[in-house]
Amino acid sequence: MSLASLLKHLADVYEPAPVLDRFKQPVAATTLKAAAVPCRLSALRSTPSGELASLTSRDVVRTPWRLFFGPDADVSEADTVKVTQLDGTVLAAALNVVQVRKVSNGSGSTHHVEADCQEVH
Repeated sequence: MSLASLLKHLADVYEPAPVLDRFKQPVAATTLKAAAVPCRLSALRSTPSGELASLTSRDVVRTPWRLFFGPDADVSEADTVKVTQLDGTVLAAALNVVQVRKVSNGSGSTHHVEADCQEVH
């Protein structure tokens, strides 16, 4: 079974954009980084694998969602992702990417990319 056959969802990836309002104050805004990127959205169980621990502040961040992408996906921490099914049904309107991992295929190249995410409320 190929990786492409497992990526049954589509992701629009947005990156933070440095936008200033009329008073020269930063405004939370995003720009489209990549559209309709094949992915797979998976819910994580409440286990340590779904938690990201900070070594500096001892905080624990729960990431209940994981996105799987192909090896060439352009996704990074602080991006926001909208996930849809192939028919356009929205699965997640806004997920914040907390952590990104490139998973090796054993020969040194990237097999796939995993992104742990939190929902934006």
